[in-house]
Amino acid sequence: MDRIKVDIDGMNFYVVGSDDQEKIQKMAGELTQKIQETAKANYRLNQVQGLVLTALNLLNDLYQARENLDDLASENPENEKIQKSQEENRALKEEEQRLLEEKKGLQEKVRDLTQKKKDLEGEVRELKGYLDLAKRDLKSAQDQVARFDQKEKAYEDKIYQDQVTIVDLQKEVSLLKGSEEE
Repeated sequence: MDRIKVDIDGMNFYVVGSDDQEKIQKMAGELTQKIQETAKANYRLNQVQGLVLTALNLLNDLYQARENLDDLASENPENEKIQKSQEENRALKEEEQRLLEEKKGLQEKVRDLTQKKKDLEGEVRELKGYLDLAKRDLKSAQDQVARFDQKEKAYEDKIYQDQVTIVDLQKEVSLLKGSEEE
């Protein structure tokens, strides 16, 4: 911030601001000119009254300039386009904000679904492990059943052979008993 010394209507002031010195000196010169014009036109006023009237005149000029600017803005057909563009821009910004919020929500859902997928994949791996173990147990049980079936078949064959042998032996015993009786 610069501190600039200015002279306004014979009075010294220090102005602190970021504007350049030339601009501030120019404004001080224009203000002095306005004060002097007001004093000449109203020579019966004392200095304070002249300063107040000058300030009032400057405010009046400011209000008129604003009104003129507003009138110019409303008369310019481009302003409608600009205003419409600004409204569209606001609407687009609102839509962008809504879409960003929607995107954020969707990203959250994706994170949740990704985590669920990972969890389910873990469960699937675990269940596949159990399934592989169950398949091995089933294969082992089937092999054991096959061995038992083979043993059973062997025993059945042996029993059959033994029964055939018994029948043959019974026939021999009968024959032998019959030949002994004779």
